[in-house]
Amino acid sequence: MIGGLAGAAIGGGIGYKLDQQAKELQQIKDAEVRREEDRLVVTMSEAILFDLNSTALKSGAKQQLEKMAEVMVRYPENDILVTGHTDNTGSEKYNQDLSERRAKAVKNYLVLKGISARRITSMGFGETMPVASNATPEGRQKNRRVEIEIKPRQQPAS
Repeated sequence: MIGGLAGAAIGGGIGYKLDQQAKELQQIKDAEVRREEDRLVVTMSEAILFDLNSTALKSGAKQQLEKMAEVMVRYPENDILVTGHTDNTGSEKYNQDLSERRAKAVKNYLVLKGISARRITSMGFGETMPVASNATPEGRQKNRRVEIEIKPRQQPAS
């Protein structure tokens, strides 16, 4: 029973910290923040971060990512997964490569702003995880995005 209570208390503390971090991240312009169980997901559209078919961060994107890094530095117990996504325009191979390079560009900028590289993983998913239909320009725009997942570090089982 004591172990269960301790686990609940720890879980509650983690939830509180995620909620606090979510509040701070919601202050960042053009970042959509949502809580999914034991993690936060921050979505930024391609239009905010990059020019079409580019992997160079726009200056406005750097300002937003800098604010995000300031928040993330204060929560060193969290790991970060940066994922790049595209629409289905162009070849599958091109989209996969573009998504990987964009995720890596965001990761590298966050590291430059003080987040330990050991805390961040980047991955590209190309066109494989759409959040909207690729049949319309609006849907394709939603699918071109970078998501930043923030999750408490898993402790090894003892």
